Amino acid sequence: MAYPPGATASPHDLKVWHLSQIDILAERCVQDIEYISSVCHMEKIPRNQVIYLPGDPANTVYFLKEGRVRISRLSPEGKQITLLVLEGGTFFGEVALLEQDSNHENIAETMEDSFLCYTSRENFENLLHKNPDLSLKIVKLFGFRMRRIENRIEDIAFLPIQARLRKLLQQLARDYGKPTTDGILLDIKLTHQDLGQLIHATRQTVTEMLNAFEAEALIRTERRKIILLAPLLARAA
Repeated sequence: MAYPPGATASPHDLKVWHLSQIDILAERCVQDIEYISSVCHMEKIPRNQVIYLPGDPANTVYFLKEGRVRISRLSPEGKQITLLVLEGGTFFGEVALLEQDSNHENIAETMEDSFLCYTSRENFENLLHKNPDLSLKIVKLFGFRMRRIENRIEDIAFLPIQARLRKLLQQLARDYGKPTTDGILLDIKLTHQDLGQLIHATRQTVTEMLNAFEAEALIRTERRKIILLAPLLARAA
């Protein structure tokens, strides 16, 4: 089952291949992947489409085949705060597995045209019963995401905006960075608005701060992407 992207294969085989690339399913046997494929629906979701809202029943798990999904919540002032940005190849909606009859607390929406596979909690729990090690993977993933969310909320509460932006750029370098001759390229498409929602700042403020960072030779922009230069990377060490 080694189909590279773009390879000629049946829709069923491509669906199975893409599911096998999902982080928590990467080491599953063919039979497990075939089972998930048989109970999953696949759908193309356009950009800026809401997947679920606070208060919606948490009874579905999602596999992000391609695209990007934002997990966010509204502040008391009504501003949207981005908690996580999920890239293709990952799983979300894990709250459905943690407690029966629970509801979502956050917003999930696509940031670009995306392909999702999704199935019911009951269908996925059938797989978990046969694979206890998969449950452990999900618990670890949930713990990692919760720590990241808690850190982000703590940063918003206690750090000035400039420090929040600097810390965010350093985190993005660790997660999506590609070395260049003079620094680290952030290989992820995020607008200034997207960055602002990650640090609870306006688009205009982010633009002004990025311009200041560039004037200080902390970053360089190239084809709408950001390259972190040595002085800013040194501060993250």
